[in-house]
Order: sequence, then C-alpha cells, then structure tokens
Amino acid sequence: MSKQTQITEFINSNPQSVYTTAELCQHIGCSLPTILKFIKENADRFEKQSRGTYKIVSSNTNTMEAGSSETSSTSVVTSYSPEEVTMITSSLDNDIPKPTFDW
Repeated sequence: MSKQTQITEFINSNPQSVYTTAELCQHIGCSLPTILKFIKENADRFEKQSRGTYKIVSSNTNTMEAGSSETSSTSVVTSYSPEEVTMITSSLDNDIPKPTFDW
C-alpha cells in the first residue's frame, strides 16, 4: 500500500481531529517530508491551527463526487426531427459563400 493511500485512509477515518505533523508521522508511519507534501497538495483537507498543527477537514464538505453536478435539473435533448435537420442544413448551405478557384 502506498503512503498516499495510508495517509488518505487515516484522515478519512479521523475527521475533525487535530494533529501535529509529528503525530501524523507516528500514526501513519511515514516521514515528515511525505506528510508535508501531502498537506500541501491536499490543502482543502486540512485547516491550519498553529505552526505544525492541523485539523483534518471532513472530505464530504469540500469535494465533489465524479459524475455529480450542481446543475442536475437541466435537460438534454436526445432526439430530433428530420425537418429540423433539413431546415438547419439548408440555411447553412445558402448563407455560406462557396469559394471558387481559378487555377
């Protein structure tokens, strides 16, 4: 298991807890630079309390699930009539000048 996976599992199982970076290192079993890099790359999961002390923020408040959307009430047209396609195609053909080449 990778260190990033271990850190993620630890913070997911300890939301709203406050730890120093040294305590995180001991609980997870990784080095201080690894913890600091993870905190820097995942700043939305931590709230700084004081120097070297962070509160773990719950993951469901700041993240969005894949496939979800805030505008879920919008509708998408999935069907069309042949008349609509013909009207659009014919209007496009008439409005666009066709280039002529004199070679």
